[in-house]
Amino acid sequence: MRHTSYVNEKARFKNKLLLSNERLEFLGDSVVGLVIVEYLFKHFAKNTEGDLAKAKSVLASETILAKAARKISLGDYIFMGHGEMMSGGKDRDSLLADAFEALCAAIYIDQGLERVRQFIIEHIFEYIEVVMRDSLLLDYKTKLQEMTQSKLKSLPEYRLIDSIGPSHDPEFVVKCVIGEKICGEGRGKSKKEAEQKAAKEAIELLKREKMY
Repeated sequence: MRHTSYVNEKARFKNKLLLSNERLEFLGDSVVGLVIVEYLFKHFAKNTEGDLAKAKSVLASETILAKAARKISLGDYIFMGHGEMMSGGKDRDSLLADAFEALCAAIYIDQGLERVRQFIIEHIFEYIEVVMRDSLLLDYKTKLQEMTQSKLKSLPEYRLIDSIGPSHDPEFVVKCVIGEKICGEGRGKSKKEAEQKAAKEAIELLKREKMY
């Protein structure tokens, strides 16, 4: 569990040859994806390929993998540079998700597919039914676009209106505008997450006002 910031820092000051876990992340990304796709394929036979693809994108997302990493306190075991640590790296979604992928790759190499399959499903199982019921952060932007195109003959627009917090860990605020009407607002650690939340709020508004 070596972040690149740790490797760079130690190599610079102690002339050590160290490797980060980036190669493991690369392998782990595919391992996690395979296990999730296989599980969805076997257990949700009535769902379309499109439904499964959307579910997979959420279950293998940075948000879910970071949640899984926090459940096992993975951040406590990651070596990282001083600056990264002081800026809250041990609890940053992107860093935790990468570390979880690296850990999955290590389990796969050491113990094989069956064991890593058990490990991954065990730690994301609680999110699977929620995602399949579409009550987590799914692809609300696509849904909203389909709704507005078919009924309102208009496309939603997403406007970044604010960025709150320190530069190393900002929270973005995005508004969803349809026509000239503000229909939703979302906040998130990434612009994408904020846009999804704004789209979700817009969908709920359209349904309440019977605009769709």
